[in-house]
Amino acid sequence: MSLVFITTASEVEGGNKQWMKDDRDALVEVGFKVVDYTITGKNEQQIKNDLNKFNVICFSGGNTLYLLEKIQESNCIEVIRDFVLDGKIYFGISAGGLGLVDFIIFPHWGKKDFESVYFNFRLKHAYTTNDKIILLTNYQYVRVEGDMYKIEEVEK
Repeated sequence: MSLVFITTASEVEGGNKQWMKDDRDALVEVGFKVVDYTITGKNEQQIKNDLNKFNVICFSGGNTLYLLEKIQESNCIEVIRDFVLDGKIYFGISAGGLGLVDFIIFPHWGKKDFESVYFNFRLKHAYTTNDKIILLTNYQYVRVEGDMYKIEEVEK
């Protein structure tokens, strides 16, 4: 199955990005034909033409605010929504935020590296909203089918 691995959120991250390489390698290991892709510098029509070649969209992790900025610049949110409405698969690894569901996911729950981010920023700001929040460890994901969603566990 062909998968487009959207790396846009990682473009402003430093270091060797081993976490992204590990995520990509895991997708290849389970049988996906993975193609790296960025939406940066592309317009809505280019992205639509490019994504139509794939069965699955995966947004890699990284800087979510940067990703959302690039989504807005390219005006591709409807392209991605149409992709999902056409029955194709969409998922994000630590990044997402496209308003496709009526809840917010806080990834990496319980991971020491994210403790200060959650307690000093995310939870403080999220507590003031009416949004449903789902906390996920690095070994969980939310499976959505129609109006149903379920937290699933993955093997460690």
